[in-house]
Parts: sequence; structure tokens; C-alpha cells
Amino acid sequence: MVVYLADNGDILASRIVDKVAFYLGLALANSANILNPANIIIGGGVSAAGNTLLQPTTRYFQENTLPAVRDSTRLKMSQLGNDAGAIGAASLALRFE
Repeated sequence: MVVYLADNGDILASRIVDKVAFYLGLALANSANILNPANIIIGGGVSAAGNTLLQPTTRYFQENTLPAVRDSTRLKMSQLGNDAGAIGAASLALRFE
């Protein structure tokens, strides 16, 4: 609902999305500075926010990463969305039958 409201110009919802993006971008930047992954996939319910959350999160991520990490790590939204955890669990269950 917050993302929907932000997409439709609600000022308070936009501020909430920006605050969430700031903390998510900062947390991902700190993790990336330590691990230097090629990609960070944002999944689960958060991925439903799409570009509304991804764009500001990417901006804050880039502001808080080391230059080498900034150039090598990309943030992406999960293509499986909120079902990623269930699909992964089912995959593991099938593997150990």
C-alpha cells in the first residue's frame, strides 16, 4: 500500500520509501564492501516494490560502497518475487528425497 501511495504522489509514503531505501542501501553496501559479490538479489515481499524501491536503494548503495565494489556489484530484483523462498525450499526437498 505504501509503495502504491508513493507511486501516486503521496508525500508521506514517498518519505517512507526513501527512508527504507536508505537503510536497505546502507546495509547492502556494508555487506558488499565485505563480500564483493557480483550481484545482490532483492527478493521476497520487498521485491514487490519493484523500481520504486530499487532506484533509490541503488543510489544509496552506490553512495556507500567502495569504488571497486561500486563498479563490480549490481543490485537486482528477484524474478521469482515473493515465491522465491518457497521455490528454493521445494527445490531442496526434491534434492534430498
